[in-house]
Amino acid sequence: MSSLRIDNLAEDRVIEFTIKGYPEHRGVTKALHGLKPGSRLLMSVSFGTIHYQGRGTFIAGGAGITPFMAILRELASTGDLDGHSLIFANKTPADIICEKELRHYLGVVRCRFLCTDVEASGGGMSMGKLTRPIYATRLRTSTRTSTCAVRRDSWKW
Repeated sequence: MSSLRIDNLAEDRVIEFTIKGYPEHRGVTKALHGLKPGSRLLMSVSFGTIHYQGRGTFIAGGAGITPFMAILRELASTGDLDGHSLIFANKTPADIICEKELRHYLGVVRCRFLCTDVEASGGGMSMGKLTRPIYATRLRTSTRTSTCAVRRDSWKW
């Protein structure tokens, strides 16, 4: 069993997943990337759902962005993105899932990317881990935070 998140809006006629594949891992996500059109999947009841809790900052690490994609898409469809921002940590810029879509929704100022393993700067990107000072600086105007990370090694407290 593996936990995957559905990214599409409730009214969409298809089910959309964002699944980050890790070539070095042997598991469900690697197998899913090898599926052909028309393949069948057996799905069970959902669990561990993340719910929208109001305006604030989304904090994600790696594939942890996936539950927030559906929330951000819903907010964009209703024109309700004001007051939201994102801090998204990854190893490299190439690891950033849906970068263009996130920038489109939130812009450079409200969409902050942290890269832990390579030099990255400019355009809303910086190198480093999510530390207390970065957290405090980015959240001065935000009253709520929602977090999701596959591994917390991109956060340094």
